Amino acid sequence: ADPLPVWLDTARRALDGLGFAGGRVGVDEHSWFLTVERWKMLQALLPNATLVREPRIVDHLRLIKSPREIDYLRGAARQVEVGIRAGIGAIAPGVKERELAAAVFGALVNAGSEMPLSGTITSGNRTNLIHGQWSDRRLECGDTVCLELSGIHHHYWARLMRSAVVGSPSAEQQRIAETIIRVQDGAIALMKPGTPASVIDRACREPILASGLRKTYTNRTGYSLALNHRPSAGEFIREFVPGVEWVLEAGMVFHMLMTAAGMGFSDTVLVTEQGPERLTGMERKLFSPT
Repeated sequence: ADPLPVWLDTARRALDGLGFAGGRVGVDEHSWFLTVERWKMLQALLPNATLVREPRIVDHLRLIKSPREIDYLRGAARQVEVGIRAGIGAIAPGVKERELAAAVFGALVNAGSEMPLSGTITSGNRTNLIHGQWSDRRLECGDTVCLELSGIHHHYWARLMRSAVVGSPSAEQQRIAETIIRVQDGAIALMKPGTPASVIDRACREPILASGLRKTYTNRTGYSLALNHRPSAGEFIREFVPGVEWVLEAGMVFHMLMTAAGMGFSDTVLVTEQGPERLTGMERKLFSPT
């Protein structure tokens, strides 16, 4: 049977059984999967209902993770670290980005990860492609390599980004990496319950702009994540962007990311009553495998 009519009919019968098929029915208009076509089909199945926008009740319930959810996220964090380490371990002159991808995704699958997105695997002049996939480009000495991947455990996602250099890094490459890490470390240290998200965002954005590593900074500096499915790792419930008016609470989990000058670093961070905890525990440094 076609799954689309099945779930629509199931929804109609459930509403009929509750006596709501002719009432006000809340619809999650934020869903990736409620296409215009499906919206029209839903309207046709419920001609007597008044369909109204549901105020993202479930999204707000999702924001505070339970102890079991945090355990799942810890598992996902361990998996993505395995994938990143495998990618870094495969870096060498002459290796194709595609070969890095093979090492990364083989390691993720063997670590227990589920259905990952492709991830970002770029090198050389391709590292400014924020969501660039791998190519047949061969690594050269002195190249920067960026890896941003997901571990997925019971459908809970953890994200991690690290940068590396083929061979020994130049003084400029080391300076760029150290600047990004220092700024992001300072911002993550502020991630305590009650802290306005706008404060965290400014602590990420303004020092990077002041450093000259970026002329503009239009990207978000972090976002909430946890239980999810394709097409995106992020929940699109809470984001760190200029001017946001929400505050951090214990139990929230975020992917905090920062990119500049062809390098990037990120971690999955849990907000606890005592402050921030990095669920992804990999060393925060510029890697230079030899």
